[in-house]
Order: sequence, then C-alpha cells, then structure tokens
Amino acid sequence: FSLLGRLAKNDEICLRMIDAKAVGMISSLMEDDTALDNFGEVLLEVMLSLCKNESGATQFVESENGIERIVNVYERVCKVYAYVYAWNTLAIVGKKHQKYRAKMVELGVIKHIVRNLNKWNNWNVKTAGCEALNVIAQDTQYVSNMIEAGGIDAVTSALASRKTAGDSNCPLQQLFDLLTHKFLASNGKKRKHEQTL
Repeated sequence: FSLLGRLAKNDEICLRMIDAKAVGMISSLMEDDTALDNFGEVLLEVMLSLCKNESGATQFVESENGIERIVNVYERVCKVYAYVYAWNTLAIVGKKHQKYRAKMVELGVIKHIVRNLNKWNNWNVKTAGCEALNVIAQDTQYVSNMIEAGGIDAVTSALASRKTAGDSNCPLQQLFDLLTHKFLASNGKKRKHEQTL
C-alpha cells in the first residue's frame, strides 16, 4: 500500500488506478478494522492522491458513506499524517458541492478540527485543518459554528507557533481574518442593539 501511495502521485498511474476501481477498493478497506490498524494512514494517503484527480474525487464522494469513512478513519487511526491526509481530502471534496460541506458539519468535522488543530506541533496538520475549515466557511452560516467551537483561540495558538513571518495567503491567516471579522461584526451588531434598547 505504501507503493500504491507513491504510484498514485503520478497523474497517469493515478488515472489507471481510478479506471481499475481503486477508489472503491480503498473505500471498502476503510471499513476493515484489521486494514485500518495495520495501514490506515497509508489508505488515507492513497485516497488523497486519488481524490486529487477530478474523476477520483467524484467517484469517492458519490460512493456510499464516503465522507463518513474518511472521518471515521482519521479518528480511529489518530496519527499525525492521518489527520493531514484526511483533512486535505475533505477540503478537496468540500469544494465540489455545498451538500458535501453540510455533511461534514453534520458529522462534527468543525468541532473535531478545532479540538485537534494544535494536538501535534506540526505545521502540516494546522495548515490542512484550516484549509478544510476555509472550504466549509464558503457557506457563511458555518462561520458562527467555528467561532462557537473555539476556532479563534485554536487558530490564534496555531499562528503563534509558526517559525516564519506571516503570509496573508496562508490558510491559517485567512481563517483567522475570517473568524475575527465575523466575531467583531456580530459583537458590533449586538452592542448597537443593546444601545437601542
């Protein structure tokens, strides 16, 4: 499976794997406890590579319980790169349609990312988590959910851990700006309302 993960990074081989029904095979293995215990992290890596291809991503999200499987796997495997691969995959499929973003919210992805964003001192985890939240935040009604889950504190801590100077295009900075803007705007409206009363 490690070899499959490496091969799937090649566009041509990735397409052949998709034609050979690799998405369905990997997806099925995500429900096998033995497979998850032995190479769950690698399964997520292969699925991420397959989903970087448009038809692979479509096959995956249209398969039964695709998004649930990703969420269940990274929660079970609980290794640093399992989170990176899973959150990157969720960001890719979340861009495809609002119904997939809604499914992620329903499965508790916002709370889970916020809670685990700083679990490891790993910049790739923080970036992947914020990238997925930025995608979910395309539906502005979910920004409040992120704030209520403690998103501002989590992203502030994550930003404080970076080694280099800030980059405004960085997913963490984008999410921080989005959440604080929404928070300040909501508080401004609330204060205005209180003054009116």
